Amino acid sequence: MSIPLFDKLYAIGDQGVKPISNTLNIYLESIEKEVNRLLETRHAKKFDDSNPTNIINYGLPENIWTKVRTEFDRIKIQNRVVKLIEYFEPRLISPNVIVKKEKKSVLITISGSIIFLGQREAIEFYTRY
Repeated sequence: MSIPLFDKLYAIGDQGVKPISNTLNIYLESIEKEVNRLLETRHAKKFDDSNPTNIINYGLPENIWTKVRTEFDRIKIQNRVVKLIEYFEPRLISPNVIVKKEKKSVLITISGSIIFLGQREAIEFYTRY
């Protein structure tokens, strides 16, 4: 029986092998960084639900966060971000995205779950634009 690669990983640092809990933190940090990279990358295409999700359309259109004006805009952007996460970050299972317009920024809450060492773990993190 083989063990999945991520179940074998250990973080090796100056102090030697770190405990599994630190490895989980490193794994979660890796997912959060990849999702943030996806949200921070811009492409030149206009925001359109008909654009296919692929490497050419990696990221979001320029000035996307300034387009959160109505409930419809918010839901449309949330749905697009979910599609991008499902395609480009499959380690995050059943992603849920909430976009909340604030006075001078937009708060994005991303949640879902991961499988780590055979256990399902719920995760949630935030970013602001």
